[in-house]
Amino acid sequence: MMATVGGASAPIGEAGSPHLPVRKLTGAILGIAVPVAIWMAPLNFGLREKHALAVSAFMIIAWISEVLPHALTGLVGCYLFWVLRVVGFNIAFGGFADQTPWFLFGAGLLGMMAAKSGLARRLAYLVMRQVGAGYSRLVLGLILSSFLLTFLVPSGIACVVIMAAVALGLMEVFQLGRGTSVGRGIFITLTYTAGIFDKMVIAGPASILGRGLIEKGTNAHIYWSVWFLAFLPCALATMFVTWRLVLWLYPPEKEAMVGGLAFLDSELKKMGSWTRLEKKSLVLMLLAIGLWVTDLLHHISPAIIGLGVGLLAAVPRLGVLDEQDLKRYNYLPIIFVAASPESRLHALESGADACLVRPFAAKELLAQVQAFLRLKNLHDRLTDHRLYIRRYGEDMPSIRDWRWPDVS
Repeated sequence: MMATVGGASAPIGEAGSPHLPVRKLTGAILGIAVPVAIWMAPLNFGLREKHALAVSAFMIIAWISEVLPHALTGLVGCYLFWVLRVVGFNIAFGGFADQTPWFLFGAGLLGMMAAKSGLARRLAYLVMRQVGAGYSRLVLGLILSSFLLTFLVPSGIACVVIMAAVALGLMEVFQLGRGTSVGRGIFITLTYTAGIFDKMVIAGPASILGRGLIEKGTNAHIYWSVWFLAFLPCALATMFVTWRLVLWLYPPEKEAMVGGLAFLDSELKKMGSWTRLEKKSLVLMLLAIGLWVTDLLHHISPAIIGLGVGLLAAVPRLGVLDEQDLKRYNYLPIIFVAASPESRLHALESGADACLVRPFAAKELLAQVQAFLRLKNLHDRLTDHRLYIRRYGEDMPSIRDWRWPDVS
């Protein structure tokens, strides 16, 4: 039995070479051909048994040839057992509480993909360019970009970091120093919208966890599209009210603010034409969003879609993420439950984040989870501080005096 809660790391495998060796190339071919042959063969098996044999053959070939990292092969195999309905979720991912941790895992891979490829930043620049660069339009563009990034990046703070690059650049072009009304208005807009939009779309940890708790408590299936449509009026109202409120509370010191469009054009020119990674990321994101929006028609679980597209993004040479990205991913810590102190010691030596010995009280498990959450919150804040200063500290020395807003 295992319980899960958000954020530690686990090894995946060694980085591969730029060219596939013969063993991996052979494994890639056989890993597709053999399962397809089993699937199509006129065997005296039921459809479920054929699926199970085909998936097992794929996993064995992939493990032997090492065409995929071992851990990724295991995840893909468990996912295929689940999505092809060979077994239920509770067997395919036996020991985990429910689908929610794996939905978070898939969403995290999608967010890493959007950030690594530069897709999120390019889309933010394009939205700002289309809306305009006057102060009123600037605030509106930031709000719209923040809402758009909610679909791509499942972290409010990560959205702030991405949008801060745009905002700080525009403030420098407009020659706005620290403490200006426009600067306060811009960063209030970024922190507020990034912290609230990820609750209105099933993309961030809060909404994914909320969906899981609702499903577990009511036994009702929560569709991504229904959640989105239910919160869409609230999202539109939030956009309009935030826009008008920021303009009222933080009026610009000067009416004429020129040079914004030129800055956005120059940044887009620096990024160059769409890269191969950006195109792959865009296709995968559109695939995920398209399936989520139409889940009322095909009834595929949002968790299956998120995890499936996330794993597809991690497949070498087909996706966007490589083995080093998977190593850096902030994995879910696992709390093992052992029957004896000796088993507990063995679990901890094997890399478990924590281990409880039966019998244990519910308060003990809750205290362990709360300790993990405190450590995760501290880790995330330190990471975001470091990333923020590394990106903007050299270009803007005054950033050292900037106090990171509390969006938790």
